[in-house]
Amino acid sequence: MRCTIAGAICAFVLAAGRLAIAAEHASPPPTPSPYLVGRRGVITPEADALSGIGFRPFVPSRHPAAIALLAPFKGDDTVQNRGIGYEYASDHGRMYVLSQWPSNGGSISGFPALAITEPGCADIRSFPGTQKSRGIVWTTPRGLVFTLQPDGRSDPRTLQAEWRRLARRGACR
Repeated sequence: MRCTIAGAICAFVLAAGRLAIAAEHASPPPTPSPYLVGRRGVITPEADALSGIGFRPFVPSRHPAAIALLAPFKGDDTVQNRGIGYEYASDHGRMYVLSQWPSNGGSISGFPALAITEPGCADIRSFPGTQKSRGIVWTTPRGLVFTLQPDGRSDPRTLQAEWRRLARRGACR
């Protein structure tokens, strides 16, 4: 009788373990962020993002849709090297992501040069994608690297107009 009870207990434990494993595998994967910035980093409250970086960022909008803490542009994952990203709606309702990092000795020289200028903006380049000019990357005199990228389709003229608006507001300082 003891063998029968012990066998029943073992069978129950094994069955429960199999059910737990099956339930673990049956759960769906996490839903990706609806925001581009959430696919680039970890969306977090602004105060947490600001305490997770070691510089004062340029804020592109008073009411960003989402803010994310980003992995370093270059170097170890420390507060001094991490970046921040802001997803926001432009005045025309288009969504953009403005990301910023300390360069930490990194370079953007591998990106194609972009033939636009703005006082105070150092090295201005593009990073290609599915469109002619998918994003703009530049450096500042303070040693920061910025990128501006549309969340969705955007033609190069519209993207450059948004970049100029940010640059004139101080994104190159």
